[in-house]
Amino acid sequence: MAKQSSGIPGQQAEPLRAWNRFRLLRRGRTARLEAEFLDRLVDAELEFLRQLPAPLREGPAEALTVLVMLAQDYRYYGQGWINRGELQRRVARALTDLDVLRRVPGAEPLPATRID
Repeated sequence: MAKQSSGIPGQQAEPLRAWNRFRLLRRGRTARLEAEFLDRLVDAELEFLRQLPAPLREGPAEALTVLVMLAQDYRYYGQGWINRGELQRRVARALTDLDVLRRVPGAEPLPATRID
């Protein structure tokens, strides 16, 4: 491991960790921003959900639940509790769950919206 000289005679050199700290701070900030975006999205959709008749709320409520759990996964990643690979698996699972929820039984699948 590379050592960084402190410049003070007689003081122990400490490992170079500045890059790792920067990377962790950046990862945490990015993950926090993603989680906050998902939280705002869920909050906005809750207002729409309240206006739906009770029998029609189940599907959209399940989709919002998936988004809430995904926001929590981003927070876990930002805190270092899960690694990038696990986050990618959870994102893929959330997208699959949302795709399943988007399909209406006995009907043609809804067209996918493309985001460029």
